[in-house]
Amino acid sequence: MGTKPTRNGWAWGPAAFAGGLLLGAAIAHPWYAPAPVYVYPPPAYVYAPRPVYYAPNQVYAYPDPAYAPGPARGQWVEVPGQWVTNVWVPPHKAWVPDISR
Repeated sequence: MGTKPTRNGWAWGPAAFAGGLLLGAAIAHPWYAPAPVYVYPPPAYVYAPRPVYYAPNQVYAYPDPAYAPGPARGQWVEVPGQWVTNVWVPPHKAWVPDISR
């Protein structure tokens, strides 16, 4: 007597085929392993110093007499204290140049 065929004997072939596909996929590229992450050191920042602005002929409140073309013409006047845009400006002296040339 031979072996008796089972009622669901036809399902083993496709099941073995599907299992082989899953096993092959797992061996070729396992889905449970995380993708590698490459960490590089951060770039080095180099802060260059700002260039120094030099203006030799820049005029200040008290100019150097060596740069003046001649004696300064004008006079110092006393400016009284006053309110300017809701701010009190105390009395001070201001240079008023003589514009008649």
